[in-house]
Amino acid sequence: MEPDEVRNELYADQVSGQVVQTGHIHGDVHLHAPGATPLDLAAQQLATAVRRQWTTEAENRALRQPAPLRLRFWSTSGSRQEPVRGDVREIASTFRGLARRQLVVLGEPGAGKTVAALLLTLDLLENPCRGEPVPILLAAASWDPTAEHFDAWAIRRLGEDYPALGRDVAARLVADGRVMVVADGLDELPVHLHVAALDGVNRASGTRPVVVTCRSGEYHAAVARSGTFLSGAAVVQLAPVSADAVAAHVGETRLDARWRPVTDVLVAEPFDDVAEVLSSPLMVHLARTAYASPRSEPRELLAFSTGEEVERHLLNAYVPTVYGPRVEVVDTYLPQHRPSRWQAEDVVRWLTFLARWPGHEFAWWHLTLATPRWVTGAAVSLAVLAIGQRSLGPALVVAVVSFVAITSRARPVVPTRPTVTRLSPHHLARLITWIAAVAVAAGGVFATDLLRQPALSAFGYLAAVCAGGLTWIGGMAVAERFRPRDVTLLDGRILLRQDRGLCVLWLGLAAAGYFAGSFVVVVGCVAAAGRTAWMSYVTARTWLALKGDVPWRLMTFLDDARRRGVLRANGPAYQFRHVRLREHLRLIKS
Repeated sequence: MEPDEVRNELYADQVSGQVVQTGHIHGDVHLHAPGATPLDLAAQQLATAVRRQWTTEAENRALRQPAPLRLRFWSTSGSRQEPVRGDVREIASTFRGLARRQLVVLGEPGAGKTVAALLLTLDLLENPCRGEPVPILLAAASWDPTAEHFDAWAIRRLGEDYPALGRDVAARLVADGRVMVVADGLDELPVHLHVAALDGVNRASGTRPVVVTCRSGEYHAAVARSGTFLSGAAVVQLAPVSADAVAAHVGETRLDARWRPVTDVLVAEPFDDVAEVLSSPLMVHLARTAYASPRSEPRELLAFSTGEEVERHLLNAYVPTVYGPRVEVVDTYLPQHRPSRWQAEDVVRWLTFLARWPGHEFAWWHLTLATPRWVTGAAVSLAVLAIGQRSLGPALVVAVVSFVAITSRARPVVPTRPTVTRLSPHHLARLITWIAAVAVAAGGVFATDLLRQPALSAFGYLAAVCAGGLTWIGGMAVAERFRPRDVTLLDGRILLRQDRGLCVLWLGLAAAGYFAGSFVVVVGCVAAAGRTAWMSYVTARTWLALKGDVPWRLMTFLDDARRRGVLRANGPAYQFRHVRLREHLRLIKS
């Protein structure tokens, strides 16, 4: 059997009993079609998961209520392809009309580049054509073009975000051209990587479809520095929103006359400060949000003397408005007003902390980077000494080693991602090797006890070996428990629950060793629990929550912020949905 056939058989075994339940059609290949290969089924499941992910995102952002804001675009002077122009509402048809289906979308900050990429992704998924690849919208900030090939980045992100696919299947989807990358926000990479990123996309794309979004200034600067550009792509520029389009958009969503004084000024004086600010789709969204309440008065925007004051007012009003009283519909005829569980001033402080985080995304296991390493090291070392006080010699050794290992660690512990686990000969060999390593380590550390009390120490030695085997088997069970059963976006909470399960397993083995009188196992298992991402996260969150930088229920807060439209999920990590809001929060004084 050929290697490709073997991989197909393995994947067919992974997804058996799952893919036939959805009945989704993508690219004119139905899941029940007898000629569909396992790779066809994988592409269809991926298309379903991506469509579900970005449909939810569009609903959270109210992009289609009542309709997307009218954004025009046209070819720039630097485009090497045929001139194109159009509206983001028809961006999918414009893209399909390109000879090589390669597109670069440029725009000023807040011009709607991400919205254009999102609408393009959704339109291609909702109205698929035969043979089209599945578009995957990825944040370019997660790519290092100097260390990772463009295709390798796509494969890694597919494997991380949709673990049920498996890395082998993700690699085949990319290699066979079943996936099209929509790289959003190339400007969010460090400036020194812009040239390398353009060169990497250009080399990898060839004749394959690809979409890139970037700020205009950063893109043109990178092209000018190196002469590198996407030779096969049409380059379009998003235009500022016209006054008529803004007036029509806010007028469609407001049945009262509150917006009439503002829209009259927009139409009559298109160069007014308010009109200039509202030419940005981001500011239009902030204005709609800030004045969503029927008791608010949009006319107060006309009282500001400069555009900077208008913009600052809208940015300041956004978070308090989003976290104000909300209507939760619990019955068709009985809506309830339920106040927010978070106080607006606390939310601003927490979001300001996240906005000052280095990089463009934040994951829960990154929290240890904001905590002095000695705090985590001291917490683990004290736990080891407290539990192993009846055998202070070994406990002291493990405590010191744990403290040094944690305080010298430059990077946070990364949680183990859920994967398909199979007890193959390869896994069995790893199991034997791991148990042998634990045995050698235990024998070396406790050699003195073995000579002094042979019977007791031999029992502890044997218990350490058994603990290693039980931990490996239990780790497989925990990973299998939280492994997604179908192709769906990996949530950060899944990783948290899985890593917490592994930590609890270690602590359970420590408790068993305690009652068995084997303090070798106790201190070793407690030290291992301290090396999990969850234990480090709990320590860091407690430290930062006591300082007031984050809430105690951090994951609940992050998911709630995503639902309110302040943050967006990028796989298991979070990003600010609006970079301009992040930049504004970073300037707030503590």
